[in-house]
Amino acid sequence: MIYPTKSSKCCGTCAHWCGARQAKMGQAVIASADTRGKCAKGKNNAANGNQANSGFGCSAYTLWSAL
Repeated sequence: MIYPTKSSKCCGTCAHWCGARQAKMGQAVIASADTRGKCAKGKNNAANGNQANSGFGCSAYTLWSAL
C-alpha cells in the first residue's frame, strides 16, 4: 500500500486519474506505486502507462476533490 498525501502531485492524487484508490484522512490509499489507471485527460507521463506514483510534472494535474 502507498499513501500519497494531497501535497504529492502524482497520478494517484490527481482528479483525472481513473485507477483504483480510496480517500482516507487527506491521503489517497492505493495498492502499490505500480497500480495503473487511465488518465481522463489522455496524458501518459509514466513510461508504461499511468502509474499511481508517476506524473509529477504533468501539466493537466488537478488535485482529486476527495482529498
